[in-house]
Amino acid sequence: MPSASVTRVRECRLRRASKAWSYEQRYSREIANHWQKRLAESPSFFNGRIFMMEPPSIDDGILSAQMIETNFAAYLHWKDSGYPDKNIHDGFGSAIIRANGGEILLSRQHPGQVNSATLCLPSGFIDRNDLTKDGDIDIAASIVRELEEETGLPPSVFARGPDFLVTQVGTNVSIAIEFRSSKTATELREELLANLARQSEPELCDFVIFSNASEAQSNPDVAAYARLAMCAVFAGT
Repeated sequence: MPSASVTRVRECRLRRASKAWSYEQRYSREIANHWQKRLAESPSFFNGRIFMMEPPSIDDGILSAQMIETNFAAYLHWKDSGYPDKNIHDGFGSAIIRANGGEILLSRQHPGQVNSATLCLPSGFIDRNDLTKDGDIDIAASIVRELEEETGLPPSVFARGPDFLVTQVGTNVSIAIEFRSSKTATELREELLANLARQSEPELCDFVIFSNASEAQSNPDVAAYARLAMCAVFAGT
């Protein structure tokens, strides 16, 4: 896959790898020291187990990749160090939330979260909750889970798209499903904000409406992968 691309696929085959991440083993001391520093800055961080993606491939409408389990501290050290291991990717599931007029709503995280400075598609790390009994990653289930956790809305209130939009920018690989609401963009945003207000510890603090590609391109707060994905959706790709 090129360093920046958007591709629609009908199926995702994400398989749990048996090997460990060499980066986590090689920099274990540095990771531990960095974790203590970052935890002091953001006490809400939790060093859980997550999955990273080896370089993916797309063939005949199918995305395939091996997923390596690691811990959040190792991921955070890798991210904050400028992604030095280029043989690993940050692969994650995303929700493209659309209003009845076609607008897309991006989320903003609370200060202190990993992506608090950017506007992103609602998304989350792939973890052990997303494993099937066969050792595969159920990415669709992961996306639905994150959608409900972050928005407070069940997936049943949306019309779900039939495929996946895979957006890769550098080491970020977003695997997204489109969810369209019957509400207007303003109504949907008000409902989402009301749901956030009822959550005791919400990850998100705002939702921002985008009506076209030019708005996505001109807003510097939009994450690169989200900008590329939105432009593709607005263009009908």
